[in-house]
Amino acid sequence: MQGIYLLMFISVLTAQTVDYTYDNNGNRIRRYISLKSAHISESEAGVQDESNTDQDNKEEYTDQLQDFLVKVYPNPTRGELYVEISGTETGITAGYQIFSQAGRLLEQKPAYDLFFTIDFSAYPAGLYILRLNISGQTSVWNIINEK
Repeated sequence: MQGIYLLMFISVLTAQTVDYTYDNNGNRIRRYISLKSAHISESEAGVQDESNTDQDNKEEYTDQLQDFLVKVYPNPTRGELYVEISGTETGITAGYQIFSQAGRLLEQKPAYDLFFTIDFSAYPAGLYILRLNISGQTSVWNIINEK
């Protein structure tokens, strides 16, 4: 029985993977954060999270690019997705692209502020790819849209 709980705990821990892409000089140019759905809840695995609130248990994810910290939440989302960019560089240029799971470009817009929202309510439930372009650096996210 303890072996089953261990396997369920390991599946919860592996719910997020991070992959990197490098240029020919060995510089990291992209970081991919892949969210995998765990088929069990943390309570079923015997894991207690004291930070859970009565809200929808949505998660906040961050990515550290060279000069920027990117925060995306809530994921999964049921409409609005919030993106926050912070960093030391002034004159940040940013934009985003949303792709379907099949790779079709659905939306592409510039971001005029370091905090902006993306409305997923027009899209059906499913998995989407969000590509953030921040001053020449790219961060790619898997976003789950729930209806």
